[in-house]
Amino acid sequence: HVIIDTHSALYYYEPYSKEVVWAKENARGPMLVADKVLGITHPHSVFALSKKDGKVLWETKVYAKSESFITQGSVSPSEDKYYFATSVCEDSDSCSPLLYCVDIESGSIDWAMKLAQSRGGNENLHHPVVIVNPKNFPSEDHVIAISCNGFFYEFSQDGKKIWQTPTESSIVAVSSTGSIIMSDGAIFGLTGTHTGKVSSDMASHSSFIDANDNMYGVYEDHAFGNYIR
Repeated sequence: HVIIDTHSALYYYEPYSKEVVWAKENARGPMLVADKVLGITHPHSVFALSKKDGKVLWETKVYAKSESFITQGSVSPSEDKYYFATSVCEDSDSCSPLLYCVDIESGSIDWAMKLAQSRGGNENLHHPVVIVNPKNFPSEDHVIAISCNGFFYEFSQDGKKIWQTPTESSIVAVSSTGSIIMSDGAIFGLTGTHTGKVSSDMASHSSFIDANDNMYGVYEDHAFGNYIR
């Protein structure tokens, strides 16, 4: 089966029979988690559907300027928590980003953290990234969130802010050892400190990072590999 996102509706499609099994209007950003499909809908809500028949299992309204100000989400490795970000704007020049954690089974909000208020129309966040068992916290999963207000953050799985660091770029990838690669080529460790730099062209065209911190991708029709430390 294939989930098709048209940015206005979701379709659960059977490619062999060429049939649409079910559809949900006014929905986007699907994530398949076990027997559920998570996504975003109107008015500024997140939801879970039954993968089998598209039945709404739960729908949770969150604070956001509109559903278009809810980011694509990330799911914990244990597949029980759903992380996403929103933005609430008091006026056109002042917006407050929020990072949410929702229980996937019940749809209840575990926590929502208000981040630094943005200015000048910077209204949203990039989608959060889940870090599995970081080296400095080996028994936990952490969440990295980047705000367009010029900061990025690391939170523990229970919503505690570990650190906050200014940045002007977005995350390209996170290695298994915890190196965070930014679109401008900057490399940060899981303590929020700057640890190195690679070519911004290489960072922007990278595909993945292996367990030894080698970055791979395609740039100008040529494959490359580069040790980032």
